[in-house]
Amino acid sequence: MYFFIRTILAFGATVYLSGCKDTFDEVHVAESKSDSSVSVPMEEAFPGQTGIVKQGKLYGIPVYYSEIQNQAVFEGDIILSKEQLSTTGLPDSTFRNGRTEGTGRSSNAARWPGNTVYYKIDPALPNQARVYAAIKEWETYTPLRFVLRTSQANYVTFRPGSGCSSHVGMIGGQQYINLASSCSTGNTVHEIAHAIGMWHEQSRVDRDKYVKILWENILPGYEHNFKTYAQQNMDGFDYSSMDLGSIMMYDSYAFTKNGKPTITRLNGSTYTVQRNALASRDIGCSVSMYSNLYTVKGDRLYAVSASTGQRSDLGGSWTGTEALVSYNNTLYGVQAGHLWKTDRLNGNYVSMGPDYGGTLAMTVLNNYLYVIQLGSLWQVNPLTGAYAKIGTANWNGSTAMTAYNGQLFVVKGDYLYRVNPTNGNYQSMGPTYQGTTDMAVLNGSIYLVESNRLWRVNPVTGSYVQVGTEDWSGTTAMTSLNGYLYVVQGDVLYRVAYNGTWKALSSGWTGVNYIASISQPY
Repeated sequence: MYFFIRTILAFGATVYLSGCKDTFDEVHVAESKSDSSVSVPMEEAFPGQTGIVKQGKLYGIPVYYSEIQNQAVFEGDIILSKEQLSTTGLPDSTFRNGRTEGTGRSSNAARWPGNTVYYKIDPALPNQARVYAAIKEWETYTPLRFVLRTSQANYVTFRPGSGCSSHVGMIGGQQYINLASSCSTGNTVHEIAHAIGMWHEQSRVDRDKYVKILWENILPGYEHNFKTYAQQNMDGFDYSSMDLGSIMMYDSYAFTKNGKPTITRLNGSTYTVQRNALASRDIGCSVSMYSNLYTVKGDRLYAVSASTGQRSDLGGSWTGTEALVSYNNTLYGVQAGHLWKTDRLNGNYVSMGPDYGGTLAMTVLNNYLYVIQLGSLWQVNPLTGAYAKIGTANWNGSTAMTAYNGQLFVVKGDYLYRVNPTNGNYQSMGPTYQGTTDMAVLNGSIYLVESNRLWRVNPVTGSYVQVGTEDWSGTTAMTSLNGYLYVVQGDVLYRVAYNGTWKALSSGWTGVNYIASISQPY
């Protein structure tokens, strides 16, 4: 492959996000307050009870918890089920690979399918308005939807409890959010955050860059509540930077034994936390966890909710991106002459090689990446970065590529070609494709925009029909996911059905040329 080097724009071999860049959609933001000695009541499953500290195994991995009234309590308000503590199997490869970082669960098995949480409310629960208000907060600012349970197998029951508590993530079957009368709407928002898969903010792996834990002031029996998830061998990921204004943050006096702070800023000052609303990074974390679409705008990589079009900044320096695709729950982007393997949850990335400048198109087929670069077609191993040239055809002038049923499909000039991925042999599928910028496969057909119209192409015969009557001029990117096309036209992201009917999801898309989708079990 042709060797091509550009300035790497501050990329390293592996880079973690160093600062908060919130979503570029408008969101409401709860701010952390300045230094203060005022605290707010912390969520506890059994207020004032420490129980017996025990060490067990969560999915076969050692973890400390408190046993109180026959319940396994973790970090004060998180309930671990007997099934979680008794099983030796791991829920999925994400957990098995040791993803032990920060504020959200990385395990796919812990997510709610379809971004939908089914729930019921115990009739005995007092002040049910706080549940509805908390649900409204989540539905207003995140991709999640809450639907009253009818016969669904997995669901949350809001019920009376001794304190405020929840499981973390979907555990399977009925699970509970327990609310004492003293639990506020804000406490309920906090417990729902646990139920959708979010951890406490101060347990991030990188928290020592922002705060200091004063172990000598912590109540005996509560010390393990202040460990990071890496120290607790739990799965998770760090989203953006630490946020003292997060609704998931412990305050400075949480679980103090002597009235002195248990957590301070690095300069020794205290802070207050809030239980009023989701902070911008709480919203961003949930969008990151429950997104299936990804895009580059300007120099930033974003996770995008397929249900609302809401975007969450994953960071990075992506100016000049030439391609973006997904494979095996991982993003692959070409920028600054490098192919970057990128974590879809937090934007961390590593270079797979520097030889990709001049990339015209990229797609995925049969566990390989296929790249058109400087006139040649290349097959790339997404795990090792090893590559091989496929065929001898000159693919200069190509504008789009996709894959279906073991074949590659490439638009070059005015023609659509079907290409054998093994030897590079190709066959013309016909003309009149000039101006095509992207295409996607949906329900066994290829969809693309040409001459300002959306077309459906038969990948076997090359015959095509116009889909709908809308003017799609100015389309810059397209992908497919779960039975829909997602099309970027001008400033708007649209969700488009197979018959051409559409819905505008969000604005702010001017300048976007690439969009990738990841099909998840949620």
